[in-house]
Amino acid sequence: MSTFVVMKQMLMIFILVMAGYLLTKKNILTANASKELSGLVVNVCNPALMFTSIWNADNSITKGHLIQVTILGFLLYLGLVLLGLVIPHIIRAPKRERSHYNMMSIFGNIGFIGYPVITAVLGASGILYALVFNVFFTLLIYTYGRVLVVKDEPGREAKMSLKDIINIGSVSCVLSILMYLTQFQVPEMVKTTLDYMGRSTTFLSMIVIGVNLAQAPLKKIFGDKRVYLFVLVRQVLLPILIGLVIRPFIHDELMYGVTILIMAMPVGNMPLMMAEEAGVDGSLFSRGIIVSTLLSVITIPLVVMFV
Repeated sequence: MSTFVVMKQMLMIFILVMAGYLLTKKNILTANASKELSGLVVNVCNPALMFTSIWNADNSITKGHLIQVTILGFLLYLGLVLLGLVIPHIIRAPKRERSHYNMMSIFGNIGFIGYPVITAVLGASGILYALVFNVFFTLLIYTYGRVLVVKDEPGREAKMSLKDIINIGSVSCVLSILMYLTQFQVPEMVKTTLDYMGRSTTFLSMIVIGVNLAQAPLKKIFGDKRVYLFVLVRQVLLPILIGLVIRPFIHDELMYGVTILIMAMPVGNMPLMMAEEAGVDGSLFSRGIIVSTLLSVITIPLVVMFV
């Protein structure tokens, strides 16, 4: 995994984010564009990218590899849950913000940034491993995440249901893995159509982040020093530590590369969406998403260089 390739990819992502920022400032995109484009990415483009990546992947990934990455994903997310309790104390977060820092520690941006970066840096085959990680992400965000988002709100109690876990993202993950294992084939026209949809994932995802950035109070966003400390701990030190710990046990270079990139991802969008849905103040999530995403242009290549 070349540091130069990663740096080039992250620079392209930064340019696309700035494109969304400028388009919004010039009133070419409106405030509603973020919600509408997010829905398009989540419900159409990302699932299409999952399927096309599986079809374009080589056959070198065996069932043994998938079992290994499943065990690895379980252990890593278990570790993130435990570290999510520790990191807020390391950065001395106020008590009212600890549960939200906890969420940001666990839930990185696998869908909006992870899939595009992994595809560009490691190829379509890497998406298969990323899908396994995303299964654990989905299970956690709709269970433990529901608890954390309202934990510090007086008189609030999380509501969880199986219906939330079964969504287009989780179903697409599982179906993609099953299609790879069974080598299920679809008509070429279907592949080509979904390929067109999947190719737009990176562009639209970054435009959404740019639109959100253009609407944010920049002074407040970039004036929170604790968020920078969080990014240093969560997006630099932790991925490097994980990379060093798992290196003796993971001999598959593709699996190792995907794991490092997944662990180095910036804060995901889902915590903010869940906060808005629950009527909880999501300003910390907004700051975390924007700052961590912009700094990932530096932090991800830095992590790759070290590991």
